[in-house]
Amino acid sequence: MKTLLILITVSIVLNNTVFVEGKNYKGYIFSKEYENKYFIRSTNKFFTPTVDDIKEVEKSLIIKAKEIKKNKILTQNECWNYNDLYKYNRQYFGEFDENGNKLIFINFVLKKSTPDYWNKEIVVLLEDNCKNVWNDKILIK
Repeated sequence: MKTLLILITVSIVLNNTVFVEGKNYKGYIFSKEYENKYFIRSTNKFFTPTVDDIKEVEKSLIIKAKEIKKNKILTQNECWNYNDLYKYNRQYFGEFDENGNKLIFINFVLKKSTPDYWNKEIVVLLEDNCKNVWNDKILIK
C-alpha cells in the first residue's frame, strides 16, 4: 500500500496537477507553471489554485446556474451549459486580472468525451462547437 501512495504522489508532482473531487464534480488543478502548445502563460500572471479556491468556485457555479435558470437569463456565451454541470469533468487554472483579483479559468469537458490525457494537458477540441468542451472564468474572493 505504501508503494501505491508513493506512486500516486510522484504522478501528481510530475504532471503538475492535483486531483479534486466534491459533490457532483471532479477535476484537476493545474499549476501556474503549466505550459502547452495552445496558449503561452507568463507565470507572474498566473497562480496555482488551492483546493479551497476550487470549493469556492464550485459554490459560485451552483449559484450562477440557479440564477440563470430562475431568471431565464440569456448568457453572453452560448457555449455555457449550466443546466448539466454534473455531466462535466473540470480542469482548473488560476490567473490574476489587471487589478490583482484571483480568477479561476474552468475548462469543462463532457465526461463521456473526456480523453485519457485530461490530467496532464488542457483539453482543446477544435471545431467542437461547445458540444464536448466549453469554459468560463469565476472571480474568487
